Amino acid sequence: MNWRYKKQMKVWLVGCLLAVLWVATGQVMAQNNSQGETIFREVCQVLQQNDSLADNELVHTTYQAMTFFREDAKGALQQSGTQLEVYVGKDKVYYSSSDITCMQDKKQTISIFPDSHRILVGKTNTAARKASIDGQWRKIVRDTLLTCATITECKSELLEGIPVYKLVFSIFPQRQILLGMRELIIWVDADSKITRQMEMVYPTGSTIEKTRMSFSVPKRIKVDSAPVPVSASALVWDSKGTLLPVWKGYEIVQTSK
Repeated sequence: MNWRYKKQMKVWLVGCLLAVLWVATGQVMAQNNSQGETIFREVCQVLQQNDSLADNELVHTTYQAMTFFREDAKGALQQSGTQLEVYVGKDKVYYSSSDITCMQDKKQTISIFPDSHRILVGKTNTAARKASIDGQWRKIVRDTLLTCATITECKSELLEGIPVYKLVFSIFPQRQILLGMRELIIWVDADSKITRQMEMVYPTGSTIEKTRMSFSVPKRIKVDSAPVPVSASALVWDSKGTLLPVWKGYEIVQTSK
């Protein structure tokens, strides 16, 4: 797979993560499926439990992502998979895959790209971080989705033997360019209301046909038991400010002054 497609996959993957983690609703438009409204209210309550993490706690989740590309005139689907380990704490976010390792804390956001041997270093957007902590940007994403889509299907089915609800959001045609997709499908555990799988279907003509993501059940763990540095800076430098040997030869790019 060439660099252009790998770059596109990363872009869609980020969007996918935001949608799954934070698209929760407590108020649904009148034309939405009433059962879907009830289920999504419960999903919202489950997500809000992560807002009460202690200083020494993290939530760990594993994401399995499969991206399907359209690459020939016949529309045959090519696919590429990746696994992402995600750790979310009260003051930090860390995630890692074969393509990227990234960590954000109160001060810095550092992203490492092994393929290009680059390390991007920037300041954490304090306004965005505060909005995240206060739940503000979750509400913005939620409300944006609800003004751009409607729940057109809600049914019970089995996903790998687990009872789930399948919710289908159909994006209004005039809003598909804005959101970069024409359909969002999520599978929610019928008992726990945890999102187990999601599929983003992109507009006709897009290089990417769809992205499908499966998720492990989120687990609360102690900070000491996780492979997460104490700070974003410690991901790259030691206590004396010396670049760690594992990153020798990498280009350091400052993204903010």
